[in-house]
Amino acid sequence: MILVADDDEEDRLLIEEAFVQNGLFGHTHFVEDGEDAIAFLKNCLCKGETLPSLIMLDVNMPRKSGLETLQVIRATPKLKHLPVLMMTSSRREIEHSYDLGANSYLVKPVLFNDLIQMLGEVTAYWRDTVSLPTDLAD
Repeated sequence: MILVADDDEEDRLLIEEAFVQNGLFGHTHFVEDGEDAIAFLKNCLCKGETLPSLIMLDVNMPRKSGLETLQVIRATPKLKHLPVLMMTSSRREIEHSYDLGANSYLVKPVLFNDLIQMLGEVTAYWRDTVSLPTDLAD
């Protein structure tokens, strides 16, 4: 499962459709901000449910930003191993994201077809190329 935290409803819909175009329908969970992402992850831990195999965080979100959420994930022993990809429309937080432990930093493309291609490549890499503690198909 892929957890996506993004406060922009239109971006969430576009990302969801891009995942559908890449054959990942039903393998994603969307939340609106970092607070909701942390709550979802803690709920998975409390209930013994499968954790996401990949987390995608928008950098700029209300309540808890993607960077703050990343800090919480990296500071939580049972979550710190999860791959976290930062997604945003600018390049200004690249170094800070990697300093905090991000695995990737993605700039959201302007064109929808480019988003489909980017998310297809990214998920294929994390699903098919690298070895993860859990499987993206879960």
